[in-house]
Amino acid sequence: MRAALILALVCLTGAYAADFSYCNDYPNAAEIYNITTVPEMPTPGEPLYVTVIGDAAMTVQDSNVLVNLTLDAKPLLNTELSLCSVISCPVNQGPFDYTARTPALPDFTPAGDYVLTLNFTSTATPATQLLCVTVPFSIEK
Repeated sequence: MRAALILALVCLTGAYAADFSYCNDYPNAAEIYNITTVPEMPTPGEPLYVTVIGDAAMTVQDSNVLVNLTLDAKPLLNTELSLCSVISCPVNQGPFDYTARTPALPDFTPAGDYVLTLNFTSTATPATQLLCVTVPFSIEK
């Protein structure tokens, strides 16, 4: 599962400062200011560093993350995992700056237009949505 989110982050990051939008119009548990990648364009066989900068409105002990990735409008990945399997938890209220090193981008990664949706929900019952972001990007060969 951790590999699925990391793969999604690898794919999300065909960018330097990635464009993103919130999936909903209501308040989120975190505000994302910036998502950046180094290097600017992913290179097959090389790792990628993804940095997310934002501000959490509340402390999050854990979260379920639904990862949905499409390529040219066709479903490519749809999986759920724990946020704490990817980063150290809890995510404390206030500013945050997380950088993750992804595995190398597979040599067989197809070129095309991707859309990544990350939907974070609470682990409490009933689950409530904490944050949902959509990131469109392209990979060129």
